[in-house]
Amino acid sequence: MPLKSQIHVNQLLSNVSIQYKNQSYLWDKIFPIVNVTKDSDLYRVYDRNYRIPTTNRAPKGVANEMEFEFSTASYNLEQHALKDYVGVDEEINNDMGSLQVDTTEYLTDAIYRRMEFNMSELFTKTSWSLSVSLATAALFSANTMTSDPIAVFDTGTSVVIANAGATPNFAFTNRADYVSMKNHIAILDRVKYTSADIGQNAIAALIGVSEFLVSTAIYNTGQEGAVSGTAAGGTTFFNKKSFIGYKAPAAGMKQMSAGYTFMNSAPRVRTWIDNERNATAVEVEVKFQPKVVASLTGYLIGN
Repeated sequence: MPLKSQIHVNQLLSNVSIQYKNQSYLWDKIFPIVNVTKDSDLYRVYDRNYRIPTTNRAPKGVANEMEFEFSTASYNLEQHALKDYVGVDEEINNDMGSLQVDTTEYLTDAIYRRMEFNMSELFTKTSWSLSVSLATAALFSANTMTSDPIAVFDTGTSVVIANAGATPNFAFTNRADYVSMKNHIAILDRVKYTSADIGQNAIAALIGVSEFLVSTAIYNTGQEGAVSGTAAGGTTFFNKKSFIGYKAPAAGMKQMSAGYTFMNSAPRVRTWIDNERNATAVEVEVKFQPKVVASLTGYLIGN
């Protein structure tokens, strides 16, 4: 076990970890990141109050009082870390870049998969009271005029506005449903005279959001040591799930948002020499917690 003084944060490799980003992950795009300084703390949850108050007052009268109310909820960051060893001889004989950099990127990607998985686990009816489970005839893959995806997202927008007073500004779906949407006769019928390009931007415009995301990342559900790839149980993170909701343009404790990703810091890389292994240990660590903070600003579409 190395002494604490022998372990140090490697700023160069930390920058590699921060800059490394698999573009298919959605965890930081769905819930904006809130940087926090404490591992656990409270944040305010403001009450919904859209009443029209009595504002009239007589000459020399006193204005009616109106108070805002809030409760508190808590976040508790989880610490996640992985490490690997880069042998001194391996690094000396390596002719392609830096093995420490490669190791940092590999470990960072693995932790990002964990973050994506934890995020995807929040998209259930337990977390979102505003939701729908599509019947077989209404599935996007049914490809009939009665299974119009745009109508489903429009309903979601109306439900969110009615419950939260916020107009959804983003949506996401999985790759399979995105393909079904691109080729859906109801969508093709809407754009047949205006555009031949049915991509994410076109669908975003059709459902009235500024950002439409598609989840393409997969993870392996097989046991450790099993053959990698889909044959061993590869699956998508947001399988059979779509969503439309509102997120804060800029993360902040007083900004309404469907959810936030609370993080203590960006991924941190620590290194130390392991003399017994004749290797450099490389460890990537991050503290985070994705959390639903305003469930009425989101609408989950299941199946």
